[in-house]
Amino acid sequence: MYIDDVSVQLRVLFYSLGFGFIIGVLYDFCRLARLVIFKKNRAVFVQDVLFFAFAAVITFLFLLIVNNGRFRFYVFAALLLGFCSYYCTLGKIMLGVYRRTLHNIRVFLLTVGKFISLPFRIIMKPIAGLWKIFKIKAQKRKKIGKNKPKTS
Repeated sequence: MYIDDVSVQLRVLFYSLGFGFIIGVLYDFCRLARLVIFKKNRAVFVQDVLFFAFAAVITFLFLLIVNNGRFRFYVFAALLLGFCSYYCTLGKIMLGVYRRTLHNIRVFLLTVGKFISLPFRIIMKPIAGLWKIFKIKAQKRKKIGKNKPKTS
């Protein structure tokens, strides 16, 4: 059985830390999609399962490239530590940034929508008033028509 030098193990350890950090960044994109699109528990569950399946595949490919496919405990620990370091530090900051940005985008789109719909609202206000008048007159005519005695 071949045992790597300490320098090779340290290199793999640092690469694993960095790759765990990258997986955390990728997970942030899933959280962003969750904020924008997915709201239901089933959709979140499916998204998480798909993400972790994808993460498993790219981790396997990473191990093939960096460590000749050998999976050691320290590699797993470094991947987990890299992911947790991102998730608990920059991930929390980025989640706040995403929420504020999405809120600002929604406010902007609502403002633009109100601005664009303003001419239509101005035009529709008198039309709606006229419609109301015609509707009231039509109802009065119906009542008058019902109250008239029938002549034979």
